[in-house]
Amino acid sequence: MPEHCKILKPLPEKAEICEPTAQVLGDLDPSSHCVVYSVMENKKSCNEFCTEQGAKCAKAVDDLRVRKPCQYNFNSPVDCETSNYYDVHCICEVEVEEPPKNDCEYLLPLTGKNEKECTKGYFTQELKDGGKNCVALARLYKRSTCDEWCEGKGATCVDAVDNTDIGSGCEGFYDKAEEVNCQSTGFMDLHCVCTETTTTTTPGCDSLLPFANPGEKLCTEGSLVEALEDGGQNCVAYAVLGKKSSCNDFCEARNSVCVDAIDNKVIGESCEYDTEEAVACNMKHFFDMHCVCRKPFQEGCGTVQLCDEVCNITYIGDNHKARCLQHCASDAEKFLDFTKGWCGAGEFCQVDEEVALLQRKVGKSQHDPVPCRTADEYCSGLCSSLGYLAGCEHKCMSVAHSLKVLTNRFCTDCVEPLKDDE
Repeated sequence: MPEHCKILKPLPEKAEICEPTAQVLGDLDPSSHCVVYSVMENKKSCNEFCTEQGAKCAKAVDDLRVRKPCQYNFNSPVDCETSNYYDVHCICEVEVEEPPKNDCEYLLPLTGKNEKECTKGYFTQELKDGGKNCVALARLYKRSTCDEWCEGKGATCVDAVDNTDIGSGCEGFYDKAEEVNCQSTGFMDLHCVCTETTTTTTPGCDSLLPFANPGEKLCTEGSLVEALEDGGQNCVAYAVLGKKSSCNDFCEARNSVCVDAIDNKVIGESCEYDTEEAVACNMKHFFDMHCVCRKPFQEGCGTVQLCDEVCNITYIGDNHKARCLQHCASDAEKFLDFTKGWCGAGEFCQVDEEVALLQRKVGKSQHDPVPCRTADEYCSGLCSSLGYLAGCEHKCMSVAHSLKVLTNRFCTDCVEPLKDDE
Protein backbone atom coordinates (compact mmCIF):
# COMPACT_ATOMS: atom_id res chain seq x y z
CA MET A 1 0.00 0.00 0.00
CA PRO A 2 1.36 3.47 -0.86
CA GLU A 3 2.57 5.23 2.28
CA HIS A 4 0.19 8.19 1.96
CA CYS A 5 -2.84 5.85 1.73
CA LYS A 6 -2.17 4.48 5.21
CA ILE A 7 -3.84 7.58 6.66
CA LEU A 8 -7.21 6.37 5.33
CA LYS A 9 -9.53 4.91 7.93
CA PRO A 10 -9.84 1.09 8.09
CA LEU A 11 -11.35 -0.03 4.81
CA PRO A 12 -14.69 -1.86 4.65
CA GLU A 13 -14.78 -5.56 3.85
CA LYS A 14 -14.06 -6.36 0.16
CA ALA A 15 -12.47 -2.93 -0.42
CA GLU A 16 -8.96 -2.97 -1.90
CA ILE A 17 -6.19 -0.45 -2.55
CA CYS A 18 -4.94 -0.45 -6.17
CA GLU A 19 -1.60 0.81 -7.42
CA PRO A 20 -1.89 4.51 -8.38
CA THR A 21 -0.71 4.14 -11.98
CA ALA A 22 -0.73 6.91 -14.58
CA GLN A 23 -3.29 4.88 -16.53
CA VAL A 24 -5.97 5.32 -13.87
CA LEU A 25 -4.84 8.62 -12.31
CA GLY A 26 -4.22 10.58 -15.47
CA ASP A 27 -2.91 14.00 -14.41
CA LEU A 28 -3.65 13.50 -10.71
CA ASP A 29 -0.70 13.48 -8.30
CA PRO A 30 0.12 9.88 -7.30
CA SER A 31 1.65 11.06 -4.04
CA SER A 32 -1.68 12.41 -2.71
CA HIS A 33 -4.35 10.22 -4.34
CA CYS A 34 -5.45 6.68 -3.50
CA VAL A 35 -7.27 4.31 -5.87
CA VAL A 36 -9.72 2.25 -3.82
CA TYR A 37 -11.88 -0.55 -5.22
CA SER A 38 -15.15 -0.26 -3.27
CA VAL A 39 -18.24 -2.45 -3.12
CA MET A 40 -21.17 -0.01 -2.95
CA GLU A 41 -24.10 -2.41 -3.53
CA ASN A 42 -25.94 0.35 -5.45
CA LYS A 43 -26.29 2.37 -2.23
CA LYS A 44 -23.39 4.81 -2.03
CA SER A 45 -21.37 7.25 -4.14
CA CYS A 46 -17.59 7.77 -4.17
CA ASN A 47 -18.20 11.20 -2.63
CA GLU A 48 -19.72 9.50 0.41
CA PHE A 49 -17.12 6.72 0.48
CA CYS A 50 -14.09 9.05 0.37
CA THR A 51 -15.62 11.35 2.99
CA GLU A 52 -16.08 8.38 5.34
CA GLN A 53 -12.35 7.65 4.85
CA GLY A 54 -11.36 11.19 5.84
CA ALA A 55 -10.62 12.19 2.23
CA LYS A 56 -12.43 13.73 -0.73
CA CYS A 57 -13.35 12.23 -4.07
CA ALA A 58 -11.33 13.36 -7.11
CA LYS A 59 -12.91 11.03 -9.68
CA ALA A 60 -14.40 7.55 -10.14
CA VAL A 61 -13.61 4.72 -12.58
CA ASP A 62 -15.78 1.65 -13.22
CA ASP A 63 -14.40 -1.88 -13.04
CA LEU A 64 -14.07 -4.06 -16.13
CA ARG A 65 -16.60 -6.55 -14.79
CA VAL A 66 -18.39 -6.94 -11.47
CA ARG A 67 -16.01 -8.02 -8.71
CA LYS A 68 -12.87 -7.28 -10.79
CA PRO A 69 -10.79 -4.97 -8.58
CA CYS A 70 -8.01 -2.90 -10.16
CA GLN A 71 -9.22 -3.69 -13.69
CA TYR A 72 -10.69 -0.57 -15.27
CA ASN A 73 -13.45 0.27 -17.71
CA PHE A 74 -12.76 3.85 -18.81
CA ASN A 75 -15.76 3.95 -21.14
CA SER A 76 -18.34 3.71 -18.39
CA PRO A 77 -19.86 7.13 -17.47
CA VAL A 78 -19.29 7.20 -13.70
CA ASP A 79 -18.24 10.09 -11.48
CA CYS A 80 -18.03 10.99 -7.80
CA GLU A 81 -21.84 11.35 -7.56
CA THR A 82 -22.72 7.99 -9.15
CA SER A 83 -24.53 5.82 -6.57
CA ASN A 84 -26.28 3.10 -8.61
CA TYR A 85 -23.30 0.78 -9.22
CA TYR A 86 -22.56 -2.42 -7.36
CA ASP A 87 -18.83 -1.71 -7.27
CA VAL A 88 -16.55 1.05 -8.55
CA HIS A 89 -13.06 2.46 -8.09
CA CYS A 90 -13.03 5.62 -6.01
CA ILE A 91 -10.00 7.88 -6.38
CA CYS A 92 -9.74 9.67 -3.05
CA GLU A 93 -7.49 12.66 -2.44
CA VAL A 94 -5.86 12.64 0.99
CA GLU A 95 -4.13 15.43 2.85
CA VAL A 96 -0.44 14.69 3.12
CA GLU A 97 2.20 16.48 5.09
CA GLU A 98 4.47 18.73 3.09
CA PRO A 99 7.49 16.57 2.18
CA PRO A 100 10.97 17.76 3.11
CA LYS A 101 12.31 20.39 0.76
CA ASN A 102 13.74 18.60 -2.24
CA ASP A 103 16.26 20.95 -3.76
CA CYS A 104 17.59 19.24 -6.86
CA GLU A 105 19.12 22.31 -8.47
CA TYR A 106 22.53 20.73 -7.98
CA LEU A 107 21.64 18.39 -10.88
CA LEU A 108 21.62 21.34 -13.30
CA PRO A 109 22.60 21.92 -15.98
CA LEU A 110 21.42 18.71 -17.65
CA THR A 111 23.52 18.93 -20.79
CA GLY A 112 23.35 15.41 -22.25
CA LYS A 113 20.88 14.51 -25.00
CA ASN A 114 17.37 13.88 -23.56
CA GLU A 115 18.59 14.31 -19.98
CA LYS A 116 15.78 15.30 -17.63
CA GLU A 117 14.92 15.33 -13.94
CA CYS A 118 12.20 12.90 -12.84
CA THR A 119 9.74 14.43 -10.37
CA LYS A 120 6.34 12.75 -10.76
CA GLY A 121 4.97 9.25 -10.43
CA TYR A 122 4.62 6.57 -7.79
CA PHE A 123 7.91 4.76 -8.49
CA THR A 124 9.75 8.08 -8.84
CA GLN A 125 8.55 9.06 -5.38
CA GLU A 126 9.83 5.74 -4.01
CA LEU A 127 13.26 6.45 -5.49
CA LYS A 128 13.25 9.98 -4.08
CA ASP A 129 12.72 8.48 -0.60
CA GLY A 130 10.81 11.32 0.96
CA GLY A 131 12.91 14.00 -0.71
CA LYS A 132 16.33 12.64 0.31
CA ASN A 133 17.28 11.81 -3.29
CA CYS A 134 17.00 13.28 -6.76
CA VAL A 135 16.32 11.21 -9.88
CA ALA A 136 17.37 12.00 -13.43
CA LEU A 137 17.68 10.28 -16.77
CA ALA A 138 21.43 10.62 -17.35
CA ARG A 139 23.25 10.32 -20.69
CA LEU A 140 26.26 8.08 -20.05
CA TYR A 141 27.39 7.38 -23.65
CA LYS A 142 28.35 3.78 -22.75
CA ARG A 143 31.52 5.03 -21.05
CA SER A 144 30.35 6.58 -17.76
CA THR A 145 28.51 5.25 -14.71
CA CYS A 146 25.88 6.74 -12.44
CA ASP A 147 28.60 6.94 -9.79
CA GLU A 148 30.59 9.25 -12.04
CA TRP A 149 27.53 11.17 -13.23
CA CYS A 150 26.35 11.95 -9.70
CA GLU A 151 29.89 12.82 -8.59
CA GLY A 152 30.05 15.33 -11.43
CA LYS A 153 27.04 17.02 -9.83
CA GLY A 154 28.66 17.14 -6.37
CA ALA A 155 26.49 14.24 -5.20
CA THR A 156 26.66 10.51 -4.41
CA CYS A 157 24.87 7.78 -6.35
CA VAL A 158 22.59 5.61 -4.19
CA ASP A 159 20.77 3.63 -6.90
CA ALA A 160 20.28 3.23 -10.65
CA VAL A 161 17.37 2.02 -12.79
CA ASP A 162 17.42 1.15 -16.48
CA ASN A 163 14.93 2.62 -18.97
CA THR A 164 12.78 0.75 -21.46
CA ASP A 165 13.94 2.79 -24.49
CA ILE A 166 17.10 4.81 -25.11
CA GLY A 167 16.30 8.50 -24.78
CA SER A 168 13.04 7.95 -22.85
CA GLY A 169 12.89 8.30 -19.11
CA CYS A 170 10.97 8.81 -15.86
CA GLU A 171 7.55 7.42 -14.92
CA GLY A 172 6.33 4.91 -17.47
CA PHE A 173 9.84 4.21 -18.80
CA TYR A 174 11.51 2.45 -15.84
CA ASP A 175 12.81 -1.04 -16.65
CA LYS A 176 12.73 -2.68 -13.21
CA ALA A 177 13.61 -6.10 -14.61
CA GLU A 178 17.11 -5.11 -15.80
CA GLU A 179 19.59 -5.38 -12.92
CA VAL A 180 21.79 -2.28 -12.81
CA ASN A 181 23.58 -0.34 -10.10
CA CYS A 182 25.67 2.79 -9.60
CA GLN A 183 28.75 1.11 -11.09
CA SER A 184 27.05 -0.35 -14.20
CA THR A 185 28.83 0.47 -17.47
CA GLY A 186 28.04 0.09 -21.16
CA PHE A 187 24.69 1.88 -21.06
CA MET A 188 23.79 4.81 -23.31
CA ASP A 189 21.58 6.21 -20.54
CA LEU A 190 20.23 5.21 -17.13
CA HIS A 191 18.11 6.68 -14.37
CA CYS A 192 20.64 7.83 -11.77
CA VAL A 193 19.46 8.32 -8.20
CA CYS A 194 21.70 10.85 -6.46
CA THR A 195 21.84 12.31 -2.96
CA GLU A 196 23.61 15.60 -2.36
CA THR A 197 26.79 15.32 -0.32
CA THR A 198 28.70 17.86 1.69
CA THR A 199 31.45 19.03 -0.59
CA THR A 200 35.06 18.42 0.38
CA THR A 201 36.21 20.78 -2.35
CA THR A 202 38.81 23.41 -1.60
CA PRO A 203 36.73 26.53 -0.78
CA GLY A 204 36.17 28.53 -3.94
CA CYS A 205 36.51 25.61 -6.36
CA ASP A 206 32.75 25.25 -6.79
CA SER A 207 33.02 28.45 -8.84
CA LEU A 208 34.39 26.26 -11.65
CA LEU A 209 30.90 24.75 -11.98
CA PRO A 210 28.84 24.01 -14.00
CA PHE A 211 30.68 21.35 -15.96
CA ALA A 212 29.54 20.98 -19.55
CA ASN A 213 30.47 17.37 -20.35
CA PRO A 214 29.43 14.05 -18.75
CA GLY A 215 31.95 12.70 -16.26
CA GLU A 216 33.70 16.02 -15.56
CA LYS A 217 34.31 16.50 -11.86
CA LEU A 218 36.48 18.12 -9.21
CA CYS A 219 39.23 15.93 -7.73
CA THR A 220 39.62 16.47 -3.99
CA GLU A 221 41.46 13.54 -2.42
CA GLY A 222 45.03 12.25 -2.28
CA SER A 223 48.50 13.60 -1.61
CA LEU A 224 49.00 14.60 -5.27
CA VAL A 225 45.84 16.72 -5.24
CA GLU A 226 46.93 18.32 -1.98
CA ALA A 227 50.27 19.27 -3.55
CA LEU A 228 48.60 20.56 -6.74
CA GLU A 229 46.17 22.70 -4.72
CA ASP A 230 49.25 24.54 -3.41
CA GLY A 231 47.89 25.58 -0.05
CA GLY A 232 44.35 26.18 -1.34
CA GLN A 233 45.28 28.43 -4.28
CA ASN A 234 44.33 25.97 -7.04
CA CYS A 235 41.54 23.57 -8.02
CA VAL A 236 42.04 20.20 -9.74
CA ALA A 237 39.37 19.17 -12.25
CA TYR A 238 38.97 16.19 -14.55
CA ALA A 239 38.11 17.77 -17.93
CA VAL A 240 36.77 16.18 -21.12
CA LEU A 241 38.60 18.06 -23.88
CA GLY A 242 37.62 15.91 -26.87
CA LYS A 243 40.96 16.54 -28.64
CA LYS A 244 39.63 20.00 -29.51
CA SER A 245 40.51 22.19 -26.55
CA SER A 246 43.22 22.49 -23.91
CA CYS A 247 43.40 22.98 -20.16
CA ASN A 248 44.10 26.63 -20.93
CA ASP A 249 40.71 26.81 -22.66
CA PHE A 250 39.00 24.85 -19.87
CA CYS A 251 40.30 27.09 -17.07
CA GLU A 252 39.90 30.39 -18.94
CA ALA A 253 36.26 29.53 -19.71
CA ARG A 254 35.78 29.51 -15.95
CA ASN A 255 37.43 32.90 -15.34
CA SER A 256 40.66 31.26 -14.25
CA VAL A 257 44.08 30.31 -15.64
CA CYS A 258 45.72 26.91 -15.98
CA VAL A 259 48.84 26.45 -13.85
CA ASP A 260 49.44 22.74 -14.48
CA ALA A 261 48.04 19.65 -16.20
CA ILE A 262 48.19 15.94 -15.35
CA ASP A 263 47.27 13.08 -17.67
CA ASN A 264 44.97 10.26 -16.53
CA LYS A 265 45.85 6.58 -16.58
CA VAL A 266 42.92 5.41 -18.73
CA ILE A 267 40.67 7.42 -21.03
CA GLY A 268 37.36 8.07 -19.29
CA GLU A 269 38.66 7.46 -15.76
CA SER A 270 38.78 10.52 -13.52
CA CYS A 271 41.08 11.40 -10.62
CA GLU A 272 43.48 8.56 -11.50
CA TYR A 273 46.79 10.16 -12.47
CA ASP A 274 49.59 9.28 -14.90
CA THR A 275 52.47 11.36 -13.58
CA GLU A 276 54.96 9.87 -16.04
CA GLU A 277 53.26 11.30 -19.14
CA ALA A 278 54.55 14.82 -19.81
CA VAL A 279 51.60 17.12 -20.53
CA ALA A 280 51.06 20.88 -20.46
CA CYS A 281 48.23 23.40 -20.20
CA ASN A 282 48.29 24.24 -23.92
CA MET A 283 48.06 20.69 -25.34
CA LYS A 284 44.94 20.02 -27.46
CA HIS A 285 45.41 16.44 -28.68
CA PHE A 286 44.10 14.71 -25.51
CA PHE A 287 40.57 13.35 -25.12
CA ASP A 288 40.61 14.09 -21.39
CA MET A 289 43.04 15.40 -18.80
CA HIS A 290 43.27 16.78 -15.28
CA CYS A 291 43.46 20.56 -15.37
CA VAL A 292 44.87 22.51 -12.44
CA CYS A 293 43.15 25.90 -12.42
CA ARG A 294 43.95 28.85 -10.20
CA LYS A 295 40.91 29.74 -8.11
CA PRO A 296 38.55 31.95 -10.15
CA PHE A 297 39.43 35.62 -9.90
CA GLN A 298 35.91 36.74 -9.15
CA GLU A 299 32.84 34.81 -8.00
CA GLY A 300 30.20 34.34 -10.69
CA CYS A 301 32.39 35.55 -13.56
CA GLY A 302 33.12 32.27 -15.34
CA THR A 303 32.34 32.34 -19.07
CA VAL A 304 30.71 28.90 -18.79
CA GLN A 305 28.35 30.28 -16.14
CA LEU A 306 27.34 33.01 -18.59
CA CYS A 307 27.01 30.36 -21.35
CA ASP A 308 24.67 28.40 -19.08
CA GLU A 309 22.42 31.42 -18.47
CA VAL A 310 22.37 32.41 -22.15
CA CYS A 311 21.57 28.88 -23.34
CA ASN A 312 18.85 28.43 -20.70
CA ILE A 313 17.10 31.60 -21.91
CA THR A 314 17.63 31.13 -25.66
CA TYR A 315 16.68 27.46 -25.80
CA ILE A 316 14.23 27.23 -22.89
CA GLY A 317 12.22 24.02 -23.22
CA ASP A 318 14.22 23.03 -26.32
CA ASN A 319 16.42 19.96 -26.75
CA HIS A 320 19.13 22.16 -28.32
CA LYS A 321 19.86 23.71 -24.90
CA ALA A 322 22.39 21.00 -24.03
CA ARG A 323 24.18 21.35 -27.37
CA CYS A 324 24.22 25.12 -26.94
CA LEU A 325 26.10 24.82 -23.63
CA GLN A 326 28.53 22.27 -25.03
CA HIS A 327 29.28 24.42 -28.11
CA CYS A 328 29.66 27.53 -25.99
CA ALA A 329 31.88 25.89 -23.37
CA SER A 330 34.13 24.25 -25.97
CA ASP A 331 34.84 27.60 -27.69
CA ALA A 332 34.46 29.90 -24.70
CA GLU A 333 37.13 32.31 -25.97
CA LYS A 334 35.04 33.14 -29.05
CA PHE A 335 31.93 33.63 -26.92
CA LEU A 336 33.85 35.85 -24.48
CA ASP A 337 35.19 37.97 -27.37
CA PHE A 338 31.61 38.46 -28.59
CA THR A 339 30.45 39.47 -25.10
CA LYS A 340 33.29 41.95 -24.60
CA GLY A 341 32.49 43.46 -27.99
CA TRP A 342 29.10 44.50 -26.65
CA CYS A 343 30.39 46.00 -23.39
CA GLY A 344 29.48 49.68 -23.33
CA ALA A 345 26.83 49.36 -26.04
CA GLY A 346 23.58 51.09 -25.21
CA GLU A 347 20.05 49.89 -25.70
CA PHE A 348 19.04 48.33 -29.00
CA CYS A 349 17.94 50.64 -31.83
CA GLN A 350 14.34 51.73 -31.98
CA VAL A 351 12.49 51.57 -35.31
CA ASP A 352 13.35 55.13 -36.41
CA GLU A 353 16.99 54.60 -35.42
CA GLU A 354 17.17 51.47 -37.54
CA VAL A 355 15.96 53.54 -40.49
CA ALA A 356 18.73 56.07 -39.82
CA LEU A 357 21.30 53.27 -39.77
CA LEU A 358 20.01 51.91 -43.07
CA GLN A 359 20.18 55.38 -44.64
CA ARG A 360 23.76 55.78 -43.55
CA LYS A 361 24.72 52.40 -44.99
CA VAL A 362 23.31 53.36 -48.41
CA GLY A 363 25.00 56.76 -48.28
CA LYS A 364 22.01 59.04 -47.78
CA SER A 365 23.22 60.49 -44.46
CA GLN A 366 27.00 60.17 -44.49
CA HIS A 367 27.53 62.68 -41.69
CA ASP A 368 25.03 61.27 -39.20
CA PRO A 369 26.68 59.40 -36.31
CA VAL A 370 25.65 55.78 -35.75
CA PRO A 371 23.23 56.17 -32.84
CA CYS A 372 22.93 52.56 -31.72
CA ARG A 373 23.32 48.87 -32.56
CA THR A 374 20.49 46.56 -33.59
CA ALA A 375 19.10 43.41 -32.03
CA ASP A 376 19.68 41.71 -35.41
CA GLU A 377 23.39 42.51 -35.14
CA TYR A 378 23.49 41.22 -31.56
CA CYS A 379 21.76 37.92 -32.38
CA SER A 380 23.86 37.36 -35.49
CA GLY A 381 27.06 37.74 -33.45
CA LEU A 382 25.75 35.63 -30.58
CA CYS A 383 24.71 32.75 -32.83
CA SER A 384 28.02 32.87 -34.67
CA SER A 385 29.84 32.49 -31.34
CA LEU A 386 27.61 29.51 -30.48
CA GLY A 387 28.23 27.74 -33.80
CA TYR A 388 24.89 28.55 -35.45
CA LEU A 389 22.63 25.99 -33.81
CA ALA A 390 19.21 25.33 -35.34
CA GLY A 391 16.83 28.28 -35.08
CA CYS A 392 19.29 30.29 -33.03
CA GLU A 393 18.72 33.77 -34.51
CA HIS A 394 14.93 33.42 -34.47
CA LYS A 395 14.96 32.27 -30.84
CA CYS A 396 17.48 34.95 -29.89
CA MET A 397 15.34 37.75 -31.36
CA SER A 398 12.41 36.73 -29.16
CA VAL A 399 14.51 37.10 -25.98
CA ALA A 400 17.14 39.62 -27.16
CA HIS A 401 16.38 42.15 -24.42
CA SER A 402 16.86 39.58 -21.64
CA LEU A 403 20.10 38.34 -23.18
CA LYS A 404 21.39 41.92 -23.48
CA VAL A 405 20.67 42.43 -19.76
CA LEU A 406 22.87 39.39 -19.00
CA THR A 407 25.63 40.78 -21.24
CA ASN A 408 25.48 44.19 -19.53
CA ARG A 409 25.64 42.60 -16.08
CA PHE A 410 28.64 40.46 -17.03
CA CYS A 411 30.42 43.52 -18.45
CA THR A 412 29.74 45.56 -15.31
CA ASP A 413 30.59 42.86 -12.78
CA CYS A 414 33.37 40.96 -14.53
CA VAL A 415 34.97 42.78 -17.45
CA GLU A 416 35.18 46.39 -16.28
CA PRO A 417 36.78 45.60 -12.86
CA LEU A 418 39.60 43.78 -14.70
CA LYS A 419 40.19 46.86 -16.91
CA ASP A 420 40.40 49.03 -13.79
CA ASP A 421 43.14 46.76 -12.41
CA GLU A 422 45.30 47.01 -15.52
